[in-house]
Amino acid sequence: MLAFAIGINNASLTILSQQKGRDDDEGLRRYLNGFVIVLTVLAIIMGTFGYIFAESLLNLLGTPKAMLQEAKLYLQINFLGIIFYLDITY
Repeated sequence: MLAFAIGINNASLTILSQQKGRDDDEGLRRYLNGFVIVLTVLAIIMGTFGYIFAESLLNLLGTPKAMLQEAKLYLQINFLGIIFYLDITY
């Protein structure tokens, strides 16, 4: 999921770079506003989903019971980090 979020982020940066290269300040502003909203909503959804369903995801992956609690905490921290990662890029 993190790779997906990074991919969306990189795609948005590419479009913003094209607008900047065209000296299209209005287009840059419009796309930037749109991407900030989309990425913020995406980050909140992914972070919340991952935090809530971390244990279920780990069970699907066949995580050993002895490691489950530590892996759950680690995964929850990573999912919460997605929210901050996407929002500080801009």
